[in-house]
Amino acid sequence: MEIEYYSSDRGDCEILNFISLLNDQKHKKAIVKSIELLQKWPFSELLKTKVIEKIHRDPPIYELKCHFGKNIYRILFGIRITTCHLLLIFPKKDQKIRYFYINKAISRFKSL
Repeated sequence: MEIEYYSSDRGDCEILNFISLLNDQKHKKAIVKSIELLQKWPFSELLKTKVIEKIHRDPPIYELKCHFGKNIYRILFGIRITTCHLLLIFPKKDQKIRYFYINKAISRFKSL
């Protein structure tokens, strides 16, 4: 699957900026490795393994789970045809994903 990163109107890529600003190289590698899974593995297999989960129905928005030790990061993304659009990333601190993140991902996906 092809991976595309969401960029703002100014050309800023929030996900790549977030990754580059992480101090720990191991955390960066864990996130990059999770993104590579999206490229290499069949989508249906990733759903079965719970590496990704559907969090919104229309439009379909998914979360990619990135773990390193006690640190958990989430990447929200949507899929159009054969392209996976990575929309935003955040550290997960709560049990549930806040509606703020879901609504932001939906808005970005619709603007593509």
